[in-house]
Amino acid sequence: MTDIIPPPAQAAPHPDKWDMLRFVLFFVLVLIFCILAAGAIATAIWGEGSTQNLRRLGSPQSVQDFWLVLAAQVALELSIVAAVWFAVVRRDRNAARVLAFNPVRWFPVALGCVTTIALSLIVGTLGNAWLPEAQSQVTAIIQDMTATPSLTIAAMVVFAVLAPIAEEMFFRGLLFGWLRAHWPFWLTAIVTSALFGLMHGNLGYAAVAGALGLLLAYLRERTGSLWASIIAHVCNNLFAVGVAMLLPGLA
Repeated sequence: MTDIIPPPAQAAPHPDKWDMLRFVLFFVLVLIFCILAAGAIATAIWGEGSTQNLRRLGSPQSVQDFWLVLAAQVALELSIVAAVWFAVVRRDRNAARVLAFNPVRWFPVALGCVTTIALSLIVGTLGNAWLPEAQSQVTAIIQDMTATPSLTIAAMVVFAVLAPIAEEMFFRGLLFGWLRAHWPFWLTAIVTSALFGLMHGNLGYAAVAGALGLLLAYLRERTGSLWASIIAHVCNNLFAVGVAMLLPGLA
């Protein structure tokens, strides 16, 4: 009688250096396309004054300015999503598995949502006490995006849903997966969280984002699923954006 030995479990696929290079290439190409499209649209709308009007979007004042800021943000986030996805798509592997879009239980997700909100409140309070002058430009813009109900809803969707999805696909999906295949968890978490924090701008907001990044990295590692960090990130941003819009004095 021959013993049947089951084959070893196949290791989960992970991003490699070629995926990272493809991401950079796709992201640059998509971003260039978006910039050229934006320039063409601006020229069609504003004519010769398009350059000056685009510069004004750094400090938007009108409802039209805010809609254009949201449109630019959408273009950026969709560029990240598209570049990440196309970077890992190959004929011989499942792109969703490479990015860790695996099933996850509801309890760690719910616990992660509550913990991320609590952590943001604690770190944000400490950051405001130590660096009262540090104010994120994004937060300031969000507070002003309540001129109309439709603008408010659009800002909530962009900053609290689309942005977290794009950021998680890159930081805890592509980048985390690549580094984790070669480094221990703690080093991977520190590097990805530091880059995640620096991406958010000034020192005060970067500290909050960096601390949040560590927790999101732990959720990704503990559950083995990107869904856990995405949902927790969305819940945190919904709370933060809601507070910034409805209670600006507390933001």
